[in-house]
Amino acid sequence: METKGLLLYVSLKVMLLVLEASHFRGGTISWKPTGNGHEVRFSFKLGWTYGNGPGCTPSHVGQLVTGMSTSYWQCTSGCNGTVNLANVNYICTGASRVDNWEQGENTFTYTFPGNGPYTVEFTGGAWVTLDFGSAGSWSVGTVVYLANRSDTHQLNRSPVTTGKPMYSVQYGCQVSIRIPVVDDDGDAVRCRWSVGSECVSICNALPSAHLDSNTCTISFPANHTISGIYAVAVSMEDFPKSTINIGSKIYTPSNKLSTVSLQFLVTTPSVSGNCNDKPRFISPTPAQGATTQAYILRNFQLSFYVTDTRRITKIDITSPAGMTYTSPQTVPSTPGSVFVTTTWIPQQNQVGIHIVCALAEDSLGKTSESRCINVNVNDVSPCLSQPCQNNGTCVPSGMTQNYSCHCVPGFTGFHCQTDINECQSFPCQHGGSCLNLINSFQCQCMPGYTGIHCEIDIDECASNPCQNQATCNDFVNYFNCSCRAGFTGGLCEIDINECYPDPCNFLFQCEDLINEYHCDLIEWKVALIIGILLIIILMIIFFVIFLWKRNKYNDVDHNWLKDFIDIQQADVQPKALFQREVPYKKF
Repeated sequence: METKGLLLYVSLKVMLLVLEASHFRGGTISWKPTGNGHEVRFSFKLGWTYGNGPGCTPSHVGQLVTGMSTSYWQCTSGCNGTVNLANVNYICTGASRVDNWEQGENTFTYTFPGNGPYTVEFTGGAWVTLDFGSAGSWSVGTVVYLANRSDTHQLNRSPVTTGKPMYSVQYGCQVSIRIPVVDDDGDAVRCRWSVGSECVSICNALPSAHLDSNTCTISFPANHTISGIYAVAVSMEDFPKSTINIGSKIYTPSNKLSTVSLQFLVTTPSVSGNCNDKPRFISPTPAQGATTQAYILRNFQLSFYVTDTRRITKIDITSPAGMTYTSPQTVPSTPGSVFVTTTWIPQQNQVGIHIVCALAEDSLGKTSESRCINVNVNDVSPCLSQPCQNNGTCVPSGMTQNYSCHCVPGFTGFHCQTDINECQSFPCQHGGSCLNLINSFQCQCMPGYTGIHCEIDIDECASNPCQNQATCNDFVNYFNCSCRAGFTGGLCEIDINECYPDPCNFLFQCEDLINEYHCDLIEWKVALIIGILLIIILMIIFFVIFLWKRNKYNDVDHNWLKDFIDIQQADVQPKALFQREVPYKKF
């Protein structure tokens, strides 16, 4: 009896898988750590044929639909065996009975036992019937690795992408589909065709297609089959913009950090008219890839404006869970133009970047280019109160109310409230006083010292203050000069006068030399002295002669003169007077 029950259960399960798989229209999954240990929040989108998914209809947009409670996202690698993480029920985000698709988005959290890596995927048995390739098994998944990045000091987060379950493009036209993708960490994101177990049976299932890895743009000629259906499987990988460490592993700009997959369908109906004659988005619609801000629990609105020469029949919105949107409304001032307005109140578990895409279709079935806008949902952050002091940066801890302060250099403490005392290590030498500054210090040096730490004894001799080849002796804050012989003074600037007090006699002039003197004979003095001596000698000679003559005169008898009556009168005396013989005496 137990065996029959088991066989019945297995049969029902297989039937359910076949039912689900035969209506699968692609999807994607991304992840980010919550900041609470190894807990991770996953966000996924899935698409199905209309009425064969969890139950999304136009009237259920923004509501949780629960028609697939027994199908699960699973951890298939890294966990202890295969572990069911969460069912694939979702919040309805869009549906089209005419185009036969429905799509939804949801999130779930799971706490892993360690850093990983872990493979998380949703698998099934077969795609819808395709016109190229085989509609075999499929897998939508990602790989989770939970180690800290050395650049952000947080856990890595995967890229985020979105897309419609099915894109309708005009048969016979050259087509480009740009896949929107963003990365919360600011990493470079590149796209590639999925391979192996990433795409299973739909690898390379879009004929003649080319993928630009940098812009994530798929280009292909839609000329294979009229109204054909093709599957597309693309993998998005994020790469660091510089070399970083995640845990013990080194990642260069050439090493991928994580991978997420996106799968969807393309159909090529035959539509009349020129390939470029199709609806187009107009202002004030934000530009392709623009980013706008939203906040949790606050109303957010975003409008898309479209114009065409024909009537716009619908604008499909690919949106995050909980977003609703209006039907196309006429723009009164612009005939032929319509707009839709999306409305959303993001929840706590939706913090991060989301992508909202719009795609318009006219009455001929021609579709516009997809217009995708990034919506960055911000938490009511614990950092709004600016708890970090002294210009510290507040960093929320994941999606919790916890935070940490990254202090500017020079401050520490949980709130960066403490000024680090750079003088605590006594960096100033030689008695210098330390002045504590922000992230630095300043030494006020004692006289005679300089340098950042007052480590340099100022060389007072550097300017060569000593003169006359004297030796300069450097001391702390002063110097003295050892003078050469013959010089004196503080700077040896004074030549010692060896001629003082005059060492030479009066006949010589003293010539001051370096540490000596020389007596030079004064010739004019010698000549003068000689002249004076000659004069004295002559005077003596004349005086001697004078004395001699006087004495000689005194020795002569002058009585004979009395015979003269009057010497003033004429001579009348007889001549005999003069004939008298005068006695002779020897002198």
